[in-house]
Amino acid sequence: MANEKRLPELLSPAGGPLAGHAALDFGADAIYLGLQKFSARADAENFTLEELSEIIAYTRSLQPKKKVYVTLNTVIYEEELGEIIDILAQLSNLEVDALIIQDLGLAKLAQDHFPEIRLHASTQMAIHNLEGALTLKKLGFSRVTLARELTLGEIKEITQKSGIETEVFIHGAMCYSYSGLCLLSSAETGRSANRGMCTQPCREVFEIGGKKALPFSMKDLAVPGLIEELKKIGVSSMKIEGRKKSPPYVAAVTSYYRKILDGKISRREMEGLERDIRTIFSRPWTEAYYRSRENKEVIDPRNTGHRGLAIGKVERILPTPHGKEAIRFVTSVPIERHDGLQVEVPGLAKPYGFPVEFFLKERGKTIFSAPANSKVDILLPDRHPKLKAGTTVFLSSSISVKKKYLDKTTKPGKLEIKREVIVQVGLSAKGVVVSAKAKARHAGESDIVATHEEKLSLGDAKNPSETQKAVREAFEKLGDTPFALKEIEVKNPYKVFIPASKLNAIRREIAQKLQKKISSALVERAEKVKGLIAANHKKEAEKKAHSTQLKVSYSIKFDDAEKICLLDASEIKRLKEIVICVQGQDTSRLLNHLKFLSGLTGKNGIRLALPTITRSWEKEDLYEKIGELAKAGYSLWEVSNLSGFEFLKSGPGEKDISADWPLYATNHLALEALKGLGAKSAVLSPENGYDELKAISKSGAENKKVLVHQYTPLFISESCPKAAVFGCPGKSACTFGEIEVTSKKLGKFIITQKDCRATVRGSHPLDFTKNLPDIKALGYPEFRIDLSGKIYSRDEVSRILRKALR
Repeated sequence: MANEKRLPELLSPAGGPLAGHAALDFGADAIYLGLQKFSARADAENFTLEELSEIIAYTRSLQPKKKVYVTLNTVIYEEELGEIIDILAQLSNLEVDALIIQDLGLAKLAQDHFPEIRLHASTQMAIHNLEGALTLKKLGFSRVTLARELTLGEIKEITQKSGIETEVFIHGAMCYSYSGLCLLSSAETGRSANRGMCTQPCREVFEIGGKKALPFSMKDLAVPGLIEELKKIGVSSMKIEGRKKSPPYVAAVTSYYRKILDGKISRREMEGLERDIRTIFSRPWTEAYYRSRENKEVIDPRNTGHRGLAIGKVERILPTPHGKEAIRFVTSVPIERHDGLQVEVPGLAKPYGFPVEFFLKERGKTIFSAPANSKVDILLPDRHPKLKAGTTVFLSSSISVKKKYLDKTTKPGKLEIKREVIVQVGLSAKGVVVSAKAKARHAGESDIVATHEEKLSLGDAKNPSETQKAVREAFEKLGDTPFALKEIEVKNPYKVFIPASKLNAIRREIAQKLQKKISSALVERAEKVKGLIAANHKKEAEKKAHSTQLKVSYSIKFDDAEKICLLDASEIKRLKEIVICVQGQDTSRLLNHLKFLSGLTGKNGIRLALPTITRSWEKEDLYEKIGELAKAGYSLWEVSNLSGFEFLKSGPGEKDISADWPLYATNHLALEALKGLGAKSAVLSPENGYDELKAISKSGAENKKVLVHQYTPLFISESCPKAAVFGCPGKSACTFGEIEVTSKKLGKFIITQKDCRATVRGSHPLDFTKNLPDIKALGYPEFRIDLSGKIYSRDEVSRILRKALR
C-alpha cells in the first residue's frame, strides 16, 4: 500500500458557503472559491473573509483534512494594489492552501512579500504548452491550470517535463475563446472577462452564412471516460467548473467524479448520477479536444442554456375542459408537482420551460406525482408557444433530486480557525503574571506575545496540585476565541490559591489582548509592504521628473511581411520599429522581405513577433524560425504569451524582448515581472482606459507602449464556428478563410480562420488617435499601431498614420 500511486486531487467549485460544504461533503479533496472582489466570477455569491475562515476551519476538522484555494484570478489595476496587499495579509493569516491568480503583478507581489502562499496559475493565463509552464516555474508558481483546448498528449508532455503540478478541467462550461484571451464582452459592453464580469456574448444568436445559429456556444465539458487516462498521465488535480452553479449541482458532479476516481461505481449507479446531473443543470456533453484536436463536436449551434434530462416525447397536445391545453407523454423517471419541464421549440435558442403545476385528474382523483414509465397529462401555462407531437420533453428541475443532495449537505456553521498558543502563568502571594505567545508560522511573521499582570492578595492553597489543575482547565476553555491551547507552564512556588472566576476573567483578558496584537501585526505587515511599494513609486517618479524629455516614437505591426508595401519610404522613416509576425510565413520568403526592409530601417528597426498560441505541432517550425532569423542577425523580438520567453532562449545571440498586450500589464508590478523575465518594454492592455493609463504612468511611463489603433482579436479559438453550423468538409477541402457574422444585440464581427484556428474581430477598430494629446501628456513615449488581422489599402494605412503621427 505504501507504494500505491496517489490519486489526483478532485477540485470542486464553491460559489458560496453552502456549495463549498456540498463539495466537501460529497468527496472533493479541495475547493476553490472567490472573495467579493478580484474573482473571475464576480457575479457568483462568493465569500466574505468571515465565511472563508469558517470553511477553512471546516476543512481542517475533516479527516483527512481538505484544502481551500482562493481565486484572485483577474487582472489588477494600479490603484487596486493597496487593497490587494490588505487581502494577501489576511489570506496569509488564514493560511489558505494556495492562490489561483492571473495577474503577473500579483504574482510578483506575493512572491516578494508573501512567499509563504503557494501560487497556482489560473487558466486565464492561457498556458497551453510546456514552454509556458516552464516560465511559470521560473516565476515561482507551483501549479498550472492548463488551457481546456489541449490534447492528452500535450497534457502528458507538460505534466511529465515541466517540474510543476498540472491541473486540468474535467467537467463544466467552456469558453469559446482560450480563457484569458476573450475581449468581446469588454469591447462590446465594457464588462471585462478579465475582471470577472463576462456577459457571455458567446451564447448569443448570430447570423452566419444566411442562417441564424449559435456559432460560439460551447457544449459542456464532461470526460468520465478519460479519468483513468488522466490518472496514468499523472496530473495533480482534476477540476470541476461551476462557481455559479447551485449546491445540488456541485454535490452531484463531485459525487460522480469521486466515485469514478476511486473506481467504486457500477454502470447502474453511474447512469443514475448522470441523470441527476442532467436534471440539475447540463448542456450537451463533449470531451473537447482531449482525444483529438480535430473534434468538431464541441459547439451546440442550435440551443443554449440548461437543457435537462430527456424523459419522453410529446405524444399529443390535449384540450382541457377549461379551455386550456396539456401535453401527454410517457415519463421515463418519476416526476412530481413543482418539478420543472422544458420542451424544445423549433426556431428558439432556448427550450420552452414551465413548472409542473397540475397533472390532469385520473378517474376523478387529483394527482400530485407520477411514477416512472407512466403516461401523464401536464397542464400547459397560458400563452405557451406552439408545441408539436414528437418533441422531446426534458426534466429541468426536480424537487426530489435537489432534496437528495441538500439533505446530506452540512450547513455552514460558526467554526473558527484556531491558532495554537503557549501560555505561561506565574502565581505569587502578590498576584498573577500571564503571557500568551502565538508562534511565528513562517518567515513573514514574528512571535506575538501578549502579557497581563494583576495585583492580587492570594492566600495559601489547601491543595496546591488542585491549583495547577484549575489553572490548566481555565486556559483550556478557549472555545469562544480564535485560539487553542498548545501548552501551558504554571509556576506556583509559594503554593497559593487563586479563584476559578479570576482565572476565567484573566483568560478572557489575555485572549483579547493577543487577538488585538495579531490584528495590529496584520495591519503593520500590509502597511510595510505598501510603504515599500510607495517608496519605489516615488523613486521612479523622481527619475521621471529629472529625466530629459523623451522623444515620442511610433511602431507599426503587421501579420504578414508582404504588408510592408503598404508603407512608403517617408512613412517608414518616421517609425521607430516595424513589427512583423513570424507565424504562418515561409522562412525564406520572410527573410527576403526582411532583407529589403532592413535596407531602409536597419535590423534594429525590425522587431519579430511570436504568436500568442503555439501548440505542440507548431513548435518545431517556430524553433527553426527563431534559429534562422536570429542567425541572420535579427535580435529584436516580441512575445504575447509566457511561453515566448522560453522559446527565445533558443537561437544564437542576445535578444531584445518586448511583451505584447495579451500578457496584460495593467499595473507597474506586472511590468516589473515582465522585466524580470527579460522584457525591456511592454505594450499595455487595450482594456486600459485613460484612468488606468494615468495611474500606471505615475511610476514612470518609459518602456511602456500604448495601443492607438487595432482590430483587436476578441476571440481566439480552436473551435470552427462555420463547421459547427454547416458541417466540416475536411481540412483538404476547406475553403473557409473569412466570414461575417452579425448579432442584433452586439453588431457585426469578422471571423478569420487559418489552420483550423478561428480569430474573431469587431467591425470597428480600437482607436485612441483622438485621445493621443491627453495620453502623450501623461509622458508615454511610444505608441503602437497594429494592422494585423485585416486587409488594408494603402490609403487606409496612410490615413491612420496621419492621424496617429500628427
